[in-house]
Amino acid sequence: QSMTCVASVNKYVVTGASTGHLAVWEGRNCVRAIKAHSGSITALHVPVDSGGEAVGLCSASADGKVQLWSPNLEVGSMFDVSALGCIDRSVSGVAWDPPNKKILVGMYSSEIYEINDSEGFNIHDGPLVCGHYFQSVWSVASNPINAYQYVTVGSDKTVRIWDAQAKKIVRMVVLDTMCRSVAYSPDGTQIAVGFGGGGSKEFKQKKDGGFVILNEEDLTIVHEARDSKQTLTCCKFSADGNSLAFG
Repeated sequence: QSMTCVASVNKYVVTGASTGHLAVWEGRNCVRAIKAHSGSITALHVPVDSGGEAVGLCSASADGKVQLWSPNLEVGSMFDVSALGCIDRSVSGVAWDPPNKKILVGMYSSEIYEINDSEGFNIHDGPLVCGHYFQSVWSVASNPINAYQYVTVGSDKTVRIWDAQAKKIVRMVVLDTMCRSVAYSPDGTQIAVGFGGGGSKEFKQKKDGGFVILNEEDLTIVHEARDSKQTLTCCKFSADGNSLAFG
């Protein structure tokens, strides 16, 4: 089995495994194996006191769970962070702060959450920060009637509207195909999104060459069509908003 992460808990070295086990080591010998998660363990963090002694262990996994342990590796609280609204449930990193009763959790899909270490609730209204997470951001367009808003699309199949002043996402939708181009209508009420994986066999999409028109207010689909089989790398509304071109 593959060892995916490692931490030092006082006199022990602890490794996380792809099988979801924690392996406890003394020297070169594995003296104990603990089934900690149902998925691969992706991160370990050991908080220490002022004297440098470990006060516990925090483990995280591809199963979307964060598990707390005592310094003697007795099981403690477990939290399902995948329920917080992330796109992908896999956890990429954790940092436990016992004095302030907080756990910082980074997700594979680029969200970062801060949760309470007793009850697991989200301390904030949504993620602290989030963004695109797979391959590239392929297109951006500014809102013609709101100078502080813009939209981005990318290979992660998401359409995200941002507030430039607040520096955060205000609306987002996950579509079923990689997105390659985007444009606002002149009145700012609609957003056109062109689909495509870029032409490579690895990322070929069923809807390559298709497109959708979204309602800007709630990002619901108001129209969908496919007139090409090639990736749509650019799009633009006419000045009067009556025509839409893709290339």
